[in-house]
Parts: sequence; C-alpha cells; structure tokens
Amino acid sequence: MSFAIDAPALVGIGAATSLLTDDPKVRAVLGAGTLGAFYGVSLSMYFEADWVRPFWAFTGARTGPDWIVNSRIFRFDTENMSSRGRSLVAAAFASYPLWLVAGLFLGDLIKKRRRRKRVVLPTEDESDASLRSDYRAG
Repeated sequence: MSFAIDAPALVGIGAATSLLTDDPKVRAVLGAGTLGAFYGVSLSMYFEADWVRPFWAFTGARTGPDWIVNSRIFRFDTENMSSRGRSLVAAAFASYPLWLVAGLFLGDLIKKRRRRKRVVLPTEDESDASLRSDYRAG
C-alpha cells in the first residue's frame, strides 16, 4: 500500500461497507478488519519486512518507505528524512481511521439521496383511471 492509494481505497471501502449494511456491529467488524489489513501491510512495507519486499520491489521503488511515501509519484528523500518528515508519516498513518469513517459517511449520504429520488409509480387502478380521464378530456 502507499499513501497515494490508501486514502482513496479506505474511503471507497468505507462507502461500500455503508451501502452493504446498516448494522453497527457488522460495520465495526468490517472496519476493524480493513484497518488491520491496511496497517499490517503498510507498516510492514514502511519498516521493510521481508514478506512485503517483493511488492515494493515490483513497483520499482528503492525501499519500502520509498514506495509508501513517494509511490513513484513524488521524490522525497525517505532515506534521510527529517523528524518533521517522520512526523508527517506518522500523521498519515494515524489518519487511516478518519478516511474509513469518511467513506462510511459518504455511503450513508449516497443511501439517503437514493431514497429521496425513488419514484413511486401509480398502482394499476390509478393509472387506468388517469388514462380514462385523459381520453375523455381529449
């Protein structure tokens, strides 16, 4: 994972979760599992765990932190990162739950808009009556 991919992915997963269920327990379990997976993979990459090396090496990144921070888009020097840079990395990791919650709110908003836009079709008797009145008027 990388910071460029994780935030949009977490918003999307949160929205999908919201659209799939309203049950708070199910949302909590899915959210915890999602965050666990994201933290597990992303932190492993950042700290260069052996099991994720093939993933960031495949992307052409020099190191795990290079992939997490730069994602082959930016050119920050991750090998000589200042304390301010490390603080920003920590803040980015800490924001993961916020992105997921933003996705849950987005999914709830989508559901509310869908409910408001539903068209209620007339029953068969009502439509027949309106057709008869339209025919007589013409």
